[in-house]
Amino acid sequence: MASTMDDTGVLQTLLHFDRLSIDIPDIQGPLSAATACENVEAVQILLEHGEDVNEDNSEVCMGRTPLQAAVETGNLVLIDLFLKKRADINAPAVPKRGATALQLAVITGRLGIARTLVDLGADINAPGADHYGRTTLEGVAEHGRLDTVQYLLSEGASTTGRWRLQYLRAIRYAELNGFMVVANLLRSHREWTEYDVYIWADLEELGVRDCEYYEDTNSEE
Repeated sequence: MASTMDDTGVLQTLLHFDRLSIDIPDIQGPLSAATACENVEAVQILLEHGEDVNEDNSEVCMGRTPLQAAVETGNLVLIDLFLKKRADINAPAVPKRGATALQLAVITGRLGIARTLVDLGADINAPGADHYGRTTLEGVAEHGRLDTVQYLLSEGASTTGRWRLQYLRAIRYAELNGFMVVANLLRSHREWTEYDVYIWADLEELGVRDCEYYEDTNSEE
C-alpha cells in the first residue's frame, strides 16, 4: 500500500488519479495504515487530499480509526494532528479485537495521553469490543497498571449498576495475571453487595476467555 511507503512520491502520484470504487471492507484504509506505520508525511498528504480523519475500518479485525492507531503507537505528533482535525475521540471499538482511543491509551500504559483524552471528553466507561474486547478498567487491571487503575477510579470509572460486571471482571483479570495489589485495590474501592458476591461466585471459577464472555443475565438493576 502506497500510504505505508517511506517514499511518498508514489502516493502523491496516485492521488492525482480517481480512486477505484472497490468494496474491500476487511482491509485497513490508507490513512489508518499510514498512521500505524507512523508515516507522518503520508498522513499529512492524505489529509490534504481530503481523506476522512475518522476513516471507517469497522469491518476490519483489529480495525482502528486514525486517532486510535496514533494512540496505539504513542505518536504524539499524529495524535495532536488528528485532534486538531477534530477526530472523534469516542469512536467505538470495532467488533473484532477493537478498542477506543482511551482503551488503547491506558492498556498500552500511556497515562499522559489518557489524561489528555479524558480532559477532552473521552468516555471512561465505553464498552469493549464484542470479541476480545476490554473496557478501560478491565484492560488496565489485566495489565497490572496500578497508577492507571487509581486514575480511572478517581475520574469516575463506574463499578455499579450496568457497570458492575466490568468492575468484577477487572478484579478477576488482575488475579488471573498475578496482580494481587491491583485486585485488592479494586476490591476495597467500595463495599460489596450480596449481588456482587453472587456474581463473583461465578467469575472466580472462570479463566480469561470464559470470563470475557460471561453475561449477567439476572441483573438486579
